[in-house]
Amino acid sequence: MGIEPGVNHPIHDAQTFGELVEYVDSPSLGLVLDPTALMPPTGEADPVAIAREMLERFGDRVCACHLVDYQVQEGRLVRCGIGEGVLPVGDLLRVFNTARPWGFVITEFTEDDAIGAT
Repeated sequence: MGIEPGVNHPIHDAQTFGELVEYVDSPSLGLVLDPTALMPPTGEADPVAIAREMLERFGDRVCACHLVDYQVQEGRLVRCGIGEGVLPVGDLLRVFNTARPWGFVITEFTEDDAIGAT
């Protein structure tokens, strides 16, 4: 089972996911790493640093990387298709691939021709 932490979820950061791991104590508990979901609503954070922290702490539990691009509009984070925003997709893929070379990558809001360009 993969849990995706997010700032607006009960499991909202590395600390609360770590607490869940201690409580559940099961090798079946995995992490879906979504750096965008862990960004503050203003978008003022480094998604690569977020990914690195989660991979360093929970790398063996990461079952997938969920990439959602975003733009910052009027001081808030707005999700969009891959390549339409500011998410450093290449950097994130390199970090993820180094830690989990056979891991799955999931995208969102990316459709039609944009899929091939990703």
